Amino acid sequence: MTQPAMAMALDYLRHFPAEAARAIDSLPEAEIKSYLAPLEPEHIVPVVNALTPMIGASVLKSLPHTVQRLVLERLDSGRAANLLGSWMRMSVTLSRGSCRRSWPDS
Repeated sequence: MTQPAMAMALDYLRHFPAEAARAIDSLPEAEIKSYLAPLEPEHIVPVVNALTPMIGASVLKSLPHTVQRLVLERLDSGRAANLLGSWMRMSVTLSRGSCRRSWPDS
């Protein structure tokens, strides 16, 4: 993506996070992450809030731990719980009859 196009996309994410989230929700997760990477953490919160739970959880999981914590602290507690539940469903793997989970760092 060209620099002017990326600048315009970032402005859209900052100023219209719910609309931007609906537009990027169907993109590959790697592409969503590339849009969010240059954003300040306070601008990531409303975007993650508006993404579908599984995509939001995947994006949240890819963020640095300090940003994960900030996002979760700023979300409504119900929405944070919903994202963490989706994170858990994504992270549970069955291996030789045992269950391993990947928990967010505290």
